[in-house]
Amino acid sequence: MRRYSVLAGLALGAVLAFNFACTTDTAIGPDVALDSLYIEPDSAVIVLGDTLHLIAVGVDSTGRRFATTRVTWGTSGTAITLAPNGVAVGVATGTASVHATEGGITATALVTVTPQPIFATSRDSVPFSGVASGPNPAAQTVTITNAGGGTLSPVVDSTRYGAGATGWLQASLVTGGPDTLRLTAATAGLAVNTYTANVFLGAPKASPKTIKVTLAVTVGAPATMAIDSGDAQTAIVNTAVPVKPAVIIRDQYGNPVPSVGVTFAVAVGGGTALPATPVSTDGAGRARATSWCRSPRRGHRARRPPSPRRRATPRPSP
Repeated sequence: MRRYSVLAGLALGAVLAFNFACTTDTAIGPDVALDSLYIEPDSAVIVLGDTLHLIAVGVDSTGRRFATTRVTWGTSGTAITLAPNGVAVGVATGTASVHATEGGITATALVTVTPQPIFATSRDSVPFSGVASGPNPAAQTVTITNAGGGTLSPVVDSTRYGAGATGWLQASLVTGGPDTLRLTAATAGLAVNTYTANVFLGAPKASPKTIKVTLAVTVGAPATMAIDSGDAQTAIVNTAVPVKPAVIIRDQYGNPVPSVGVTFAVAVGGGTALPATPVSTDGAGRARATSWCRSPRRGHRARRPPSPRRRATPRPSP
């Protein structure tokens, strides 16, 4: 009984060893001949500067792959450089044929080198304009396409602001058919001025792209006029009032409006308001008369006791 058990154990071990050898795809040994050879990948497209690792695969007559196959590598064409270990680097646009040789058997593959991806945009600068304290301007877009080879996968790298305020611009990418850069600007809290920003786009293998953005914050059209100074004064006849009358012009959002012509004229009581020509509002929206005198009443002499000076009514020039 003891002898029978030993034999059974040996038989089982032989079966296990046999199964292990049949299911392993490893080097077959020096006594097994190479039957065929191929290269992985057998066709590839890379961009300038890319690296591609080619692998030579040997197969025996039963279809089993060799774990390693030592071959001699070669190439025709100048599109790539090829190292002795099968590493190809794209150095010029075009197509190169690669061959691997061992034991009189040669395998071939094709490698195509294309230009690097290149940013192409529908425009390079985007202008915005809006009214201070008013609604934000409408969003704008820039279409992005690839003018080179390979695949362009754009991202927004950063946004850098010029002098003045920051944070007023939002940039985001909308991908797919084609890629689109969406830009939105906000005027809240910004004074009347012109602001600038640069949006930097990036993509693997591509040179960066810069989109210049400007935001002109202005004032709206004249909407209201109010007395600023010089109201309710008294003065001697034919003598100018001590405080020259002034008004202030604002838009619908309360911003002072510059460069608006205002004509000063006496509405009742007689007298003269100068100048007779329109006075332009300054940067603070103010226009001021240079003089305001009341004439004596008809039938009275100028040296009689003074009477209260009546108010001049300013009106915007047409």
